[in-house]
Amino acid sequence: MSSINAVTVEIEKFLRSKEPQVLCITGDWGVGKTYTWNDLIKTAAENGELGKGKYSYVSLFGLNSLAEVKFAIAENLQILFSDDLKPVADAKNAVLSSIKYLKGFVSVIPYVGKAISDSSNLLFSSIVNDQIVCIDDLDRRGASIRIEDVLGLITSLRDERQCSVVLLLNEEQLEGKEIFDRHFEKVIDSRLVFAPTAADAVQHAIKGTDDVSKQIGQNCILLGISNIRVIKKIERLVRSVEPLIADRSNAIKEQTIHSLTILGWSKYQPGLAPPFDFYADNPYERIMKSDKKEMSDEEVSWSAITDRYKFEYLDDYDAKLLEYVRDGIPDHDAIKEAAEHQDAEVTKREAHDAIKNGFNPFHGSFADNIDEVAQSIRQALETHHKYVSLGTLHASVLMLKSMDRNEDALALIKFLDKPRCIVLGT
Repeated sequence: MSSINAVTVEIEKFLRSKEPQVLCITGDWGVGKTYTWNDLIKTAAENGELGKGKYSYVSLFGLNSLAEVKFAIAENLQILFSDDLKPVADAKNAVLSSIKYLKGFVSVIPYVGKAISDSSNLLFSSIVNDQIVCIDDLDRRGASIRIEDVLGLITSLRDERQCSVVLLLNEEQLEGKEIFDRHFEKVIDSRLVFAPTAADAVQHAIKGTDDVSKQIGQNCILLGISNIRVIKKIERLVRSVEPLIADRSNAIKEQTIHSLTILGWSKYQPGLAPPFDFYADNPYERIMKSDKKEMSDEEVSWSAITDRYKFEYLDDYDAKLLEYVRDGIPDHDAIKEAAEHQDAEVTKREAHDAIKNGFNPFHGSFADNIDEVAQSIRQALETHHKYVSLGTLHASVLMLKSMDRNEDALALIKFLDKPRCIVLGT
């Protein structure tokens, strides 16, 4: 069982339990703690698998007093079940919707001075009980909120109000962690570390099963991206460009996904991914620069990443994609034009490779295979006639004549001499 699946199982047990308890879920910023929690409680509500029928979510980010926290818990209370204990979704209402059922009531309560403390305590005492409470962003709380006060509130919710409380935070970035650790055993009943692998994160972030979804997922795994939020942003980047290249070749579509994945990673997780400036130099230029000065540890790491990912340098099309990722404003015409030009270059390169491969039976065998050689050369040049240079044609004719295949040489000349054929120079 993957780490994220193990965490999921424990959260589901917590949601089903009728006994009041406190669960702490810790993990780095952006790995998907809040996303996973919201998804699981929504699913549990839809399936009628919640041990308690009320729920409040509050983020401590931007709040500056315990009174504000209490007020937010009361204000954000939502009823997850109807009278017959069916999920609200069964009544064609959105589960965990943005509707706050108490908004009309709390809006008339004074929210200034001492009134906020009195009104929040009154509202909190009146309606918050026997429910699930999610307290998020303890590590980003306002400067005026003390950790011990939050932990005291959590204890009161569990012991006096029979609430089940889940606490979401990035423990490593928690200011005052020594205080948190000191009270941990008394307050927290169980602790889960949310540290998904790249494969785990992709599984939960990308729900599609189409080829584009699969390619995005494979690219993210190859880069080791385990941040669910970043993966979802990368997917949105790709999907936004997808309509612009709908009529392009598969090679261009694959390049688009490949490039946007690593460029999106650079934008959304700059502390881990190579910076945009690093892509300006191709590998050979980096080697030349490294002869003059020693590469930093970061540059060595970035080189290893781009080598493994096979992202060597920015071509003209990649440069347009980079402009979009960096600035956030897509130039549709420029992207389309660059994709069309890139498509032509890819087709030309593939044609030249196919023409070169047409000579393999001659270069790669000592067998008496004159017929095979002649047929291979003619087929390669005729199939890719638009990209046959005069030099290649001349060398091919001489080779066919040297093998006494004059008829093949003449047929090839006549074929390429037709008006419909475009013979390019070198």
